[in-house]
Amino acid sequence: NNVCPVCAKPLTLGVLHRTLDLSQCDRAADQNDTEAQPFRHILPLREIISHAIQSNPKTKSSNAFYDHLIKLFGSELNVTLNATHRALTNIPPYGPQGVIVGSAFADAVLAARAGNVQVTAGYDGVFGSASLDTAPSVSYSSRYSAVPSFGLGGSWHG
Repeated sequence: NNVCPVCAKPLTLGVLHRTLDLSQCDRAADQNDTEAQPFRHILPLREIISHAIQSNPKTKSSNAFYDHLIKLFGSELNVTLNATHRALTNIPPYGPQGVIVGSAFADAVLAARAGNVQVTAGYDGVFGSASLDTAPSVSYSSRYSAVPSFGLGGSWHG
């Protein structure tokens, strides 16, 4: 009751007491909250794209595909969390070369959603990394066969 058991005067409460008090309130509230959304680990869309087409996330081909997806689906979270396998497989051609994307990208998004991600912890000023725990299968396809471009085809084998 925040009263000294020896002299019966009010206690001066410190940071630790306040922290413990708040943590108990939060735990009780969390346990009773049946409408709370579960925690999700999400791999950034640029990382999924770069894994699928085996390139750096900052390349022109990765950026072009990322922009194309945002135009089609509205947001990165909509692609990574909500888009169906069918919608991701049936993405229309993009870019000046008309790159056609097969099911490999859709499989990569679903693998990331399922948590098939390998995480490497960082240390001593070295950033950690997260990557899909599967090997991509990449083929190059375009409406213009003479112009090489990044496209995806085939399927993933894990």
